[in-house]
Amino acid sequence: MHRRWHVVVLVLAALLGFLIPLAIAQYVAWNEARNQAVSTLDSLTSKMLIRSEKTRLQIIATLTSLAQLNARAECTEHTRQHMRNMIVTSPYLRAAGFIEGHRLTCSTISNHALSIDASAPELLSEHGLYLWHEVKFNAYPTLNLNFYSFEKEGLGVFVAPELVMDVLSKDAPISLNQVGTQSGQLLRGHGPYDPSWYTRITSGEKTFLTKHHLVYGALAPSGYTLAIGAMPRAELTPFLRHAQLYYLPWGTLVGSLLALLIIIYGRDRLSLKGRLESALKNNELHLVYQPVIDLRTGRCIGAEALVRWRGQNGEMIDPESFIGVAEARGLMRSLTRYVLKQITQDAQPLFAQAPHSHIAINFSAQDFHSPWLLDALTELTESINAQPANIIIEATERGFMDPLKAKPIIRALREKGYKVAIDDFGTGSSSLSYLASYELDILKLDKLFVWALGQDDSANHIARQIIDMAHSLKLDIVAEGVETHLQHSILSEAGVQLAQGYIYSKPITMPELLRLVADDSVLSVPTLASR
Repeated sequence: MHRRWHVVVLVLAALLGFLIPLAIAQYVAWNEARNQAVSTLDSLTSKMLIRSEKTRLQIIATLTSLAQLNARAECTEHTRQHMRNMIVTSPYLRAAGFIEGHRLTCSTISNHALSIDASAPELLSEHGLYLWHEVKFNAYPTLNLNFYSFEKEGLGVFVAPELVMDVLSKDAPISLNQVGTQSGQLLRGHGPYDPSWYTRITSGEKTFLTKHHLVYGALAPSGYTLAIGAMPRAELTPFLRHAQLYYLPWGTLVGSLLALLIIIYGRDRLSLKGRLESALKNNELHLVYQPVIDLRTGRCIGAEALVRWRGQNGEMIDPESFIGVAEARGLMRSLTRYVLKQITQDAQPLFAQAPHSHIAINFSAQDFHSPWLLDALTELTESINAQPANIIIEATERGFMDPLKAKPIIRALREKGYKVAIDDFGTGSSSLSYLASYELDILKLDKLFVWALGQDDSANHIARQIIDMAHSLKLDIVAEGVETHLQHSILSEAGVQLAQGYIYSKPITMPELLRLVADDSVLSVPTLASR
């Protein structure tokens, strides 16, 4: 069940790993589309403000020139022609004239006086300009102009609204409006306009989204008017699709790669290697100690430290499996450090109680090929108040794979007083060559030979040959995996000094080992086996 939940989490993580870059790509595409739309609105509002500013300057210049004419006394053709010349040189203006009350007394529109229909001005701008919207001439009902006039001067200039607003086609869905900054009144416009847009822009929001529009505001150089462009949300779709064509493939690619990496990482974490890394980090491993019995006295004189791993779901994980993974995947150094740390926490009472006892520790080829080993053992012995002779360094034949690297380490260990044992002897193809190549102290007879004692003549013969050879090389012998009284008897008669196996004791905790070592009485095999 625990592994199943890990798989579910892995699938969800991979899915998120795929979707998150895709969502980011979509977000970036939306922002890009929004920026492009804002750029379009900025271009339109800028063009409108430029035209509006040119119109304003032409109005001021024309009104200034009108003020120099004396047309109130007599409206002659010369006067009207002079005004026409002003309009010709001012492309944003349509007409000019003199006003008295609601009458246009002299103008470029007509040779006769015209009555005008105009309400109160909506804006008083700089230079004393009043603005009226859609001034009507009774004689020309279809003429629709904006009217500007100097206050009390009776001078007027007429502007056609479309000359400023024709940056947009008449059927364009985009709204474009010009608003007075002081009053907030709409001066001219195309399309929908919401007064709340003016409020938000003057409050500092230059660009924002409403339910139906993307709104953008730009202030005129004079500061007296504000251009507001609004694009319906639907009009952002072409921009968005164009951006998606670029960004979504990248998001899909990155998401796929990220999901793949998550799956690879997750599979690695769910693999035995990943679980072992987590176990080392979370202190899930523990040590037990396999007692070593002196066959001559029946006493426990030490133990072999064995690492065990109980998974989070309570299952015991086979040591050969995870140790093999640690060797193959570069985790042996971490595992060895973990074991030494656990021994540091456990072993001090043992050597305080039994100074001549020992603990055998298994090391790998990686350990034997590195000078780190000697420093680590020195630190260990100092921390548990032990002597080098209390520590036995065990390695299988795989641990001595490179003689050029291993020999100097072994020599240095033995010079310091540590004992070195070859473990599982007889199971490899180079056992005899290792005995000739290395300076060793102890040979551990593999359990396969021990189990065959008394049952297989050829195995009995090989085992006795190994024992005799070890005696001739002055090596101590430790028989592994002793499980029967017959095996115990044969080993004792053959002169084997030390043994370990379930007939004596299963692997036990350090407190149990302390009690076993403290028993000074000579113990028979049945007594030991009952423990």
